[in-house]
Order: sequence, then structure tokens, then C-alpha cells
Amino acid sequence: MRESGFYEVNGKRRHMTAFKADRMRAAGKSVEGPLEDKSYKGPAEDKAPVEAPGEDNRKIGELREAAKAAGISGYSGMKKAELLEVLNG
Repeated sequence: MRESGFYEVNGKRRHMTAFKADRMRAAGKSVEGPLEDKSYKGPAEDKAPVEAPGEDNRKIGELREAAKAAGISGYSGMKKAELLEVLNG
């Protein structure tokens, strides 16, 4: 399947599929493109996550492993906040 993109049709920027642009060219219309999408900022994964100072980003499984290694009893029934309190406190 052909991807969609931005094309310039009669001086106006329009979003359409490549198939439609090809059909418009075949009909004799002036179609330029595909153009670069200037409104695209990039995927969210490219941006660094904003972390609060002192925030612990470990997953609960990692916290449970740390609690086990530290010899803390009852770690399997604890919530993440409780594990953080016990491990950091």
C-alpha cells in the first residue's frame, strides 16, 4: 500500500494518498510532492522523559528483587510505594 503525504496542488498544500496524487497527475492537474511534513515534531520516544528529582523509575519486579537481596521479609505483598520506603528508609 502506498503511503499518504502532503502534496502541492495548484499552489495549495494538501494531504492525500500517493494513489490519489497519481490519479490527479493523470487527469492533467499540477501536483508536486510528496512534500516534507513540517508540522511533524517526531515520535514521543525521541524526547527525553522528564523526571522529578529523586524519583525512582525502577519497576516493581526490580524493587522486589532488591528487597529480596536486602533480606526484607514480606516484600512480595508490598506495593511499590511501600517497597521504596523500606528500601530507601
